[in-house]
Amino acid sequence: MKALFSLICIAFFSGTSAFSQATDSLQAPKFKAFSTAGVKCGVNISSLNNFNRDIKIGLLAGFTGEYRFSSSWGIAAELNYSQHGATLQHTDYGNGISSALKDIEYGLNYLALPLLISLHDNNFMV
Repeated sequence: MKALFSLICIAFFSGTSAFSQATDSLQAPKFKAFSTAGVKCGVNISSLNNFNRDIKIGLLAGFTGEYRFSSSWGIAAELNYSQHGATLQHTDYGNGISSALKDIEYGLNYLALPLLISLHDNNFMV
């Protein structure tokens, strides 16, 4: 089994290195400015510090886009909606005799607009 795995790895790496030596891609193509756009969605897990707290699970959704004005530079922007918060346990002494635990839920909604300058190098972006 180890020999088969080693043989597959050697074949894969030798094949990729052989195709990476192509000489027809040495001519630099002319760059055309372009833009990309997309949608993002996910889950946000948050809590509040310095309290006896439980986590709150919220929604993360947004739009993202990038405009490349040269082959290595671009500007990216996102518009994100995010739900944060926590659930706190609170003791209620309503009439001074009985005490009951109540859960108080703090919900915080954020709208963020980050702007980023991106530097591209082949398939790597900073």
